[in-house]
Amino acid sequence: MWCQPACQPAVAQSVDANEYSAEAYGLGSVAGRAGAIVYAGTTRRFAASDTEFNSYQGAAVATLRLLPSLVEGWAGFIYRFTDNHSSANQHEYRPFVVLFAATDQTHAVRFSTLSRAEYLFKTAVDGRAVDDYWRLRTRLALDFPLRGTDWTEGTAYGVVDMEPLFELRAESATVDELRVRFGLGYLLTEHWIAEVLWTMSLHTAEDGPLAWDRNMFRFRVKYRWENLGRLVAAGLDF
Repeated sequence: MWCQPACQPAVAQSVDANEYSAEAYGLGSVAGRAGAIVYAGTTRRFAASDTEFNSYQGAAVATLRLLPSLVEGWAGFIYRFTDNHSSANQHEYRPFVVLFAATDQTHAVRFSTLSRAEYLFKTAVDGRAVDDYWRLRTRLALDFPLRGTDWTEGTAYGVVDMEPLFELRAESATVDELRVRFGLGYLLTEHWIAEVLWTMSLHTAEDGPLAWDRNMFRFRVKYRWENLGRLVAAGLDF
């Protein structure tokens, strides 16, 4: 006899979407304690619901070393164009500031924090405002060589980090998302780096608990025009 829906066990929320991104970075010092990060990337989202899209994004960031090899302040701007497959296309404008701190580059295992305050303003292609809000986020990260203790050419390394995202809206202030990431990187040369990253994204739904609903896969290429200590923390995640 077939079991009716009432007697079947509840099914946990499944992953609804997978996102694949290709990203390129350039980073390094400009003059004295001042530096810069530039970014360009594209993302393709595949989803079971009507939320598939292609997006194209870019960013420019100014950095300032506040304490040598330990603390930096950043200020930057992100622009993103989203080609939604089932709804109106969108422009997104995102100014932000960052406080970045890390152990210095002499350590084999590097711990870093990246705290960011950002304002997200989204419009439809016709100029109509779609959404705007503030968001706070803090990433706690470890990166470590897979063999030995040196960060030299030919080194493969691992990446582990966690980042809660806290939305500030007029009607509520909640931890809207938690991201947990694992990845691998490789120092191709003194200046070129390649990374492959997998992020689990957990969201809240209607004031319920966090539930895993999205995977994000990122392939990154970074060019450092000097031998910087920071490797992973320069990522400008969306």
